[in-house]
Amino acid sequence: MTKTILLLVSIFTVTLFAFTHTTHVYAKQYPAQQYPAQQPAGPSLDQLKAKDFTVRTLDGQTVSLNKLLGEGKPVLIDFWATWCGPCRMVIPHMGEMHRKYAKDGLIVIGMNLEDPGAQGQAVRNFVKRNRMDYQIVFAPNAIYQFFSGMAAARIPFTLLFGADGKLTWRLLGYSPQIGVALNGAIAKAMAGAQEKQTEQSAPEKQTEQSAPEKQTEQSAPEKPAEKLTPEKPAEQGAPEKPADQGTPQKPAELVAPEKKTEQAPPEKPAEQGKCNCPCCSSHAPEKKTEQGAPEKPAAQ
Repeated sequence: MTKTILLLVSIFTVTLFAFTHTTHVYAKQYPAQQYPAQQPAGPSLDQLKAKDFTVRTLDGQTVSLNKLLGEGKPVLIDFWATWCGPCRMVIPHMGEMHRKYAKDGLIVIGMNLEDPGAQGQAVRNFVKRNRMDYQIVFAPNAIYQFFSGMAAARIPFTLLFGADGKLTWRLLGYSPQIGVALNGAIAKAMAGAQEKQTEQSAPEKQTEQSAPEKQTEQSAPEKPAEKLTPEKPAEQGAPEKPADQGTPQKPAELVAPEKKTEQAPPEKPAEQGKCNCPCCSSHAPEKKTEQGAPEKPAAQ
């Protein structure tokens, strides 16, 4: 009995050691890889959308992959299968990233590469058992080939795209550092997404705020119309004021023809000249008596 127990413990220890050793060797063989800024990145989400792939959901519905990818949001994609041991080690990190960043706009999609007809129920049971609460779809092998360039599937294969659709991080296989590396890469992608949203919303606000001002500047012709009212010229240049200031009556009063008549009356020459006509003779004796000055020398 004791020998049997010791044998079972030995077998369990060897199996555990072999599994741990295999996992570490696999992780070293396919470490996490990031694209340096100076090197060209892999296929982008825009190139993927151009292919217009379709996928099947767990309930059997066929949907467009472009609809699930959305627009202007970071996307995390993981290719996996139920028979893949390393995939089971990546899945918990996928769920963690979904619960942590989904509220901020991160889209997480698990793409299963198994046959939905033959393995559909097994996959649904696996998803439920492992509490995979993010989007799970059955993906055709063509999508995996599009990103990896390999006909045979080597999984898990994890890809992270920024809000601009460019590939920013990828991991082929499993790595013990996947938690730290993936969390840092997603945090950076989310920060870039927020900056992009701020840049896109800033010109719109400036356009909305400056639009009324531009319209006011363009509608300024109304102000000259108010200044050039026809009433003001009529009040300033009234024709009656020149008539009051320069009246023609004042020169007529200064140079009156009657004063010349009084200063030079025509009757005095007529009185000095003596007339012997019967009409003037009746009045002549009175004037001679009044003016008759020549009689005094005659008296002397």
